[in-house]
Amino acid sequence: MKKIFLQLTAIAVLLLQACGQSKPLEEKKLEKYDLTITMPKTDEVPEFQDFKASETDTELSDYDFHISDARVSLTEISASSYPTDTTMLKKAVTGSADFMELIETKQLKNGAFGTIFKMKGSSGAPVKNYLFYFKKGNRFFKMEPIFNNDLKELDLQLAAFESLK
Repeated sequence: MKKIFLQLTAIAVLLLQACGQSKPLEEKKLEKYDLTITMPKTDEVPEFQDFKASETDTELSDYDFHISDARVSLTEISASSYPTDTTMLKKAVTGSADFMELIETKQLKNGAFGTIFKMKGSSGAPVKNYLFYFKKGNRFFKMEPIFNNDLKELDLQLAAFESLK
């Protein structure tokens, strides 16, 4: 009897932990970009940085924030550094000296597209990475992970990217 009670208690604890870990979703307005993103609720405010770019710079400004526990960067880029499609993006990624393996190419419902791949990290060890691109009007954006070499919670990040509007 004690054994059954312990098993039921263990199952109940596991269920409570699993249910308690999913955070409700909220829409966050990224004011400087006139974008809205839906992601797990957080008290953290996305951090904005204006690069005061010159005409030759390709990265103009950046929002840095967490999607659940994963830190991501949403960077406004110049039109000249925006790949026109996944073929162009794959060619650029696979042509890098640090490229190791193409894992997947994705096209999201909102028009964002990207690739997930392995590359050599600074120590030479393989790290997973992604690059996703999104266009709104005449503005262009690049999304990438920050210090997330295993791409933990990738599904939450992709769902958030797909919600961009």
